[in-house]
Amino acid sequence: MRFPPALILLPVLITAPGCASYSARALDTRQAASSIVEQKEAEGLYVAVKNLSQPRESLRYFDRDLRAYGIVPVLLLLELDRESQGVFDVRREDIFLCLRDGTRLETMDPGDVAEEVQFSHIRSVFGFFLIFPGFFVASSVSGANEEIEADYQQKSVKSIRINPNMRSFHSAIFFRVPAEQESTFTMEDAFVEAKVYKQGQGSSPGKCLEFPVHFGR
Repeated sequence: MRFPPALILLPVLITAPGCASYSARALDTRQAASSIVEQKEAEGLYVAVKNLSQPRESLRYFDRDLRAYGIVPVLLLLELDRESQGVFDVRREDIFLCLRDGTRLETMDPGDVAEEVQFSHIRSVFGFFLIFPGFFVASSVSGANEEIEADYQQKSVKSIRINPNMRSFHSAIFFRVPAEQESTFTMEDAFVEAKVYKQGQGSSPGKCLEFPVHFGR
């Protein structure tokens, strides 16, 4: 018995919308921290931040409008002055988003961010009634979710050491908007507070530097 072409294609047409894929660009690393007007400099280290929470930027770099999930993505730019031989340690846990009402938001682990925005396996349930297409959809969902987590982890390092061998670095950092502030949340007048540890050299002791940095463009 020969089946009509439309009937043969029916499983594909049903499950195609359920297939999952992830596509995001690499972070833009062309701009140096020292070139941003709002940057802060101390001891030869430049620190700057850019707001990536606008839908266009968020979709470009994370394939998600993260603000719709209550998450604020920020780009951190670090640069060592060409004349400096300093060594600086920057840790994600020492970075905060400060709002105009005085609230200080801690950074999120990129793995937690990925888990919140990942594809749901519910989309594959209907496909399982068709057996083979269902397994295909479930596989695409799992693969896409793995790509999301790997990409977010790669774009947001836990710590970085800036030194003469690595004079510049860009990293994404994520902040959770408290549920009680979601309806009134604004990035207006917000800034990032970063604590950076400069290693001691010779007879000079190490020190902790604080960088209050407003958002650049």
